[in-house]
Amino acid sequence: MITLQLYSPKHDTDLKTYTLNEEQLQFTALPSDLLTDAAIVNAPQKKLISILYKGTAIGLFILDSGNDIKSYTDQKNVLLLRALSVNPSFQGKGFTKKAMLELPEFINSYFENIKNVFLVVNKRNIDAYHFYLKCGFSDTQKTATGPIGDQYIMQLNLQ
Repeated sequence: MITLQLYSPKHDTDLKTYTLNEEQLQFTALPSDLLTDAAIVNAPQKKLISILYKGTAIGLFILDSGNDIKSYTDQKNVLLLRALSVNPSFQGKGFTKKAMLELPEFINSYFENIKNVFLVVNKRNIDAYHFYLKCGFSDTQKTATGPIGDQYIMQLNLQ
C-alpha cells in the first residue's frame, strides 16, 4: 500500500540511505541533500512529502507554493512539484505511479483551494516525461530553461 505523508524525521533512516545512478542524479536531488538544506527544510512554502510503502519511506518530493512557480505560470492557487526521487530498490514496480495518482487527494487534504500542480521535466529525461503523462499530467506546450537545458512544463488539473 502506497501513501503520501508530510515528511517526518522518523523517515530519515529510510530516505537518507539510498542513492541514485548518475543519469537520475542529473535530473533530481537526493533526499539526503534535501533534508540537510536549511533553505528547503526551514522554508514554510516548501513542504517535504514522503512516499511510504507499508510504512517504509521509499521516496521524497517537494510541494512548493513559493515564488518559483511564477517562472512557469501566472495562475493562482497552484503548487510546484519538485525533486521527486524514489529508492532504486522500489523503482519499476508501480509504486511511484500509485503515489502520483494519490497526489490530488493528498493535496486536497493538506492544502486549500489548489487548482493545479505544475512540474518541469528536462527534455532529455524522456522516461520521466512519459511517466508524468501516464499519471495524468499534461504538457502545457510551454518550455523553460533549467540549469542543465530545456524543460517541458507540465500541469495536473485538480478540478
